[in-house]
Amino acid sequence: MSRRRAHRFVQCRLSPPLRTCVLALGLAWALPAAAEAELGSSPADRHPDYPCLVALLQQLLDADGPGGTNTFHIGRVIEHPGRDHDTVRVYWPRSQAILLVQLGRAGCADPRQRHDDLALDWYRGKARIDLRRDVVADEAAMRGSSYLVSRPWVDEVVRDARERGVALTLRRASWRARRAAAAQSP
Repeated sequence: MSRRRAHRFVQCRLSPPLRTCVLALGLAWALPAAAEAELGSSPADRHPDYPCLVALLQQLLDADGPGGTNTFHIGRVIEHPGRDHDTVRVYWPRSQAILLVQLGRAGCADPRQRHDDLALDWYRGKARIDLRRDVVADEAAMRGSSYLVSRPWVDEVVRDARERGVALTLRRASWRARRAAAAQSP
């Protein structure tokens, strides 16, 4: 019997409950691969836009971050075929947040470029997951929300960023340096 015929034979002979079971087993086998692809594959420090990512994180730290040394755990790069950007998730433990940052594929034009308040507000709000208030127990508790995330998702993103991502340690600039930078920004 040819492979094509065997497939048709199996498909026709399976009862609906058994078909559901086979489908569930197939999905369970495929999900780890899908989850792995969703988390990304390449390290962020090899991405051409990494210098601008570091500059953005430094500017966010200087503007809003806690004083002293801060470590950012930058997850693997999530590639988006057909788009001009990739995405990276940055876990910021001292700020209790996950930042969602787009990386341009063309690379970093100027890492000294300062972001204006509108761009920084994006990372203070829409592109920021506050782990103290935006996390619920599970998918069901999200109830269709566009900003809440589930605890298992957060745990997986944090674990992946810590274990397989890049740790970047930055120090918040002094008050004088922050004031001088603010005077130079657009």
